[in-house]
Amino acid sequence: MTMIDAWPTAAERSQYDVHLGIWTNWSINPVFGRTLTLTRDNANILVAFTAIFIGIVGSRTWHIACLVFHRYYSTPEPRDAIHHQRQVIFRNSASAEAAIWFFLQLAWNWRHSNFRNCLLRIFPAILSAFFFSCVFTVAGGLSSKISTPVGEDILIKGASCGISPLHGNAGDSARHIAYISNFVANAANYAKQCYVSSNSGPLSCNIFVNEKLPSSKDTNFSCPFQDVICRNAMSNIRLDTGYIGNELGINTPRSQDIQLRRVLQCAPVVTKGHSHHFNTAEGNFTRFYYGALGSWRVGNNRTQSYTYQTEDVKTFYIPVYNGTMYSTAQPLPSPSLYRTDGDIILIFLSGNGVWFSEPSDDDWYRANVSEGPIVMYDVPENTTSYYRPDEDASPMACLEQYQWCNARLPRDRGCGPLGSFQDASLGAYPLFNITSEDDDRGYSDTELGSHFIWIYRGFKSYPTSVANILLNLGPEALASRASKWGGLQGRIPHDQWQLDVTYWWAISLAVLQNVFIDIARGSRDIKRLPPGNSYQQDICNNQKIRSSRHGSFSIFGLLSIFSTGGFIILVSIALEPILGFFRTHMKVKEYADLEWITNEFLQQQRLAHEALGLVTWSRCTTAVPTTKPRQLLAILDLTDVDHPQLRHVENLKGDIANSTE
Repeated sequence: MTMIDAWPTAAERSQYDVHLGIWTNWSINPVFGRTLTLTRDNANILVAFTAIFIGIVGSRTWHIACLVFHRYYSTPEPRDAIHHQRQVIFRNSASAEAAIWFFLQLAWNWRHSNFRNCLLRIFPAILSAFFFSCVFTVAGGLSSKISTPVGEDILIKGASCGISPLHGNAGDSARHIAYISNFVANAANYAKQCYVSSNSGPLSCNIFVNEKLPSSKDTNFSCPFQDVICRNAMSNIRLDTGYIGNELGINTPRSQDIQLRRVLQCAPVVTKGHSHHFNTAEGNFTRFYYGALGSWRVGNNRTQSYTYQTEDVKTFYIPVYNGTMYSTAQPLPSPSLYRTDGDIILIFLSGNGVWFSEPSDDDWYRANVSEGPIVMYDVPENTTSYYRPDEDASPMACLEQYQWCNARLPRDRGCGPLGSFQDASLGAYPLFNITSEDDDRGYSDTELGSHFIWIYRGFKSYPTSVANILLNLGPEALASRASKWGGLQGRIPHDQWQLDVTYWWAISLAVLQNVFIDIARGSRDIKRLPPGNSYQQDICNNQKIRSSRHGSFSIFGLLSIFSTGGFIILVSIALEPILGFFRTHMKVKEYADLEWITNEFLQQQRLAHEALGLVTWSRCTTAVPTTKPRQLLAILDLTDVDHPQLRHVENLKGDIANSTE
C-alpha cells in the first residue's frame, strides 16, 4: 500500500515556473530596473559573498585612510613616543576595529603620564576609526538589502499561459465552475486578511507585487439613482480604484501600460411602494417589485412581474451594452433605478431565521422588531430579548462602472468612457487602434492592440465584478458573519452595510490581482485558450509576483557595489607602488614614504635586530626584509621579566654554519 502525505504544503500546491536570470523591472526604469533572479539558495550565497566583499572593501578603505593619516603626521623632526606609537598603529592596524583597540590601549597605558595630551592627539584617529567601523558594519549588515528596490519580485514563465473560455461543453463548464468557485473563495480569504483586517493574520499577504490595490472610499455619497429610491440621500458609499496598471504586476514599459479604473456606488433602497405581501397554500411571502424578471424555464419562456421572492442573499446583475440594458434572466429595473452608464446590481438580504442580539438601525439590516423575553438554557432567571428584521428582505442597489486608459496618451484624450464593462471596453477600441474584427479573432496586428484584447478578455473570463462575487459566495460574502453564531447575529455597527460593500470590493480587487497570475501560470484543471500571437505571449512572460523561494537583485546595485569596491581595492594596492615611484624618481615625500615602510611590523623587527649589529639585512624598503641564509637573530633576555630585551650573544654573530633548527 502506497502512503502519501495527507497535507501537502502550500509551496507544493502553488508551484510557479519562474524565470531565472536577468530581466527588466519596468515599474522602476530601464537602468535601475535591470534585475537578476536566483533561487533562494543561490541568492543567500550571493548575499553572503557580498557581505564578505564589503568587509574586504572596508579594510582596504581603512588602509588608505591610515596611509593618509600617517603621511600627514610624518615629520623628520624629533617627536616623543606617543607620536611614533601612533604612527606604528596607523601602519599596522588591519582594520578600523583593530585600530580603535590599539589606540584605546595607548591611551590607557599613558593614563599616569601625559594622559590628557595623549588623548587629545589620538582622539581624531579614534573618531575616524569609529566612523569607518560604523559605516562598513552597517554596509555589511545591509548587504541583504542589495535587492532593493526589487525585493522578492520575480517573473513567471508563461509557457502554459492561457485564458479559460467562458463557454464550452458540459464537462468543461463544470470544471470551470468548480475552478472559479475555488478562485473566489481564495480571494475572499485574502481580502479578509490583507484588505479589511487591521493585522495581517497568520497567512502571508506577500503574494502580489502590491499587497493591496489602491482605492478611495466616500461613505457620505449622494444617491447613485433617483433620490426617491434611496433609503438615505447622503449616507451612501462610493469606491474608486483610480487608474491601475502595473500595480497588477504586468511588467510592461510605460509606453505599453494599459490602465483600468473601477467605480462602485451602492445604496440601500426603500421598499415602500415596491413590495407586496401575499398568502399561498405554501405559506406567506413578500414579493419585491423593482422591474420585471425574465426567467428561463425548460421549453417555456415566460416573464414574471416581480423581481424577487424572499430567499437568503440574492443578487441580480443587469449589464448594459451599447448604452442599452439587456437581460434574459435578469430584471429590467424600474425607472427609479434606471441608468445606462454602468452595470446595475440588486442585492436582497433576507433574515429568515436570524435573530439579532441587539436592535440595529443599519440602513440595510434594519432589525428592530423585539422578540422576547426568551428563556435561555431552560433557566428562568436567564431571560433576554432578541430582535428580528423589520422586513422579510432588505434590498440594496449598486452601480458598477469601468474605464480603460492608454497611459502613453494625455489623460484628457487617453481614456475611454466611464460606463458598463461592455461599453467601456467597446469605447476603448480607438485608444488602442483595434476593431471589432480584431476582438472577434482574439488579437490585433499591433503590439498595444494585442495587449489590450488579451487583458480585456482576461478580466472578462474571471469573476471580477461585485455581482459575480456575490453570486459565487452568497451569504458567505457578508462581513457581518464574523459576529454571527448559528442563527444569532451579534452586535453590528450602524454602518455594517458599508463594511459589507467594502468587503465585496476588496474581494473583487483580490480577484483582479490574481487574474493574470493565474493566466500566466496556466493550469491543467481547466481548458485554456493560448495567446493569439507573440505580443500576447509577451504579456504571459512578463507577469510579476513575489516569492520568498527566490531572490531578485538590482543589477545596478550589484555593479555599483562590486565596481566601486573593486576600484577601492585596486587603489589601495596600487597606491604604495605609485608613491614609491615618486619617492625614488622624483624625491617626493621621501621621509614620509620611508617612515611608512619602516613602520611596518617586519621592518620594525629588522630595525630592532639590526641595532644590535646582528646579521646582514637586504630588501630594507620592501614589505619583507630578508637576511642571508642560516643567519640567526637575537633572543629575548628575560633577566627582567617586566622589561624583556633582545640579547646580543657574541657567538651568535655572523654566519653559524653548524646551527640547527
